[in-house]
Amino acid sequence: MKTMNGINKAILAGSIKEDPVLMEFESGNKKVSFQLITEKKWKTKQGEKKSFSQWHNIEMWGDKASAVSEWMSEGDLIFVEGKISSESYDKDWVKKYITKIKDLNIDAIFCKKIEEAKKRKSTSSNEQVEYIEPVHVAPKAEQKSSFLDDDDLPF
Repeated sequence: MKTMNGINKAILAGSIKEDPVLMEFESGNKKVSFQLITEKKWKTKQGEKKSFSQWHNIEMWGDKASAVSEWMSEGDLIFVEGKISSESYDKDWVKKYITKIKDLNIDAIFCKKIEEAKKRKSTSSNEQVEYIEPVHVAPKAEQKSSFLDDDDLPF
C-alpha cells in the first residue's frame, strides 16, 4: 500500500480584529497573536442582505513577530498563508480545544500604519523622516516577495 504525505495549508484574506499582542519570553523568543476575521456577504432571493463571519486565531513566532506587532493593527486587511494547528488544554477540569494558523507568511493588503508612513515620507521634502519599507513577513526558510501590488489582487 502506498502512502502519501498530506497537505496542511490555510490561505486567508481578512481583517485584523484587534491590535496584535506581542509576547517576549525570558529565552528571547517572541510570539505575536491576533484574530483574523473572514467575512462572506450575499443577498437572498428576496433581496435581504446576509453575512457570515469566521474568526481565526493567528500565531507567529520568532523575529518577524515584532514586525507584525509594529506595523499591523486592528482593521488592517491582510493575506495569511500558514498551517492549521489544533491544540488542547485543561481548564477547570474541562478539556478545551483551539485551532490556530501557524508557520505564517503574511502580506499586507492595506495597513494604516504603513500607509501613514508612506504619506509622511512623500510629503516631507525637506524634513527627513525615518521610514523603513516593511517587508513580507515570512518564516526565514520561506522569504518570498514583498507586499502585494494592486496588480496582484484578484479583484
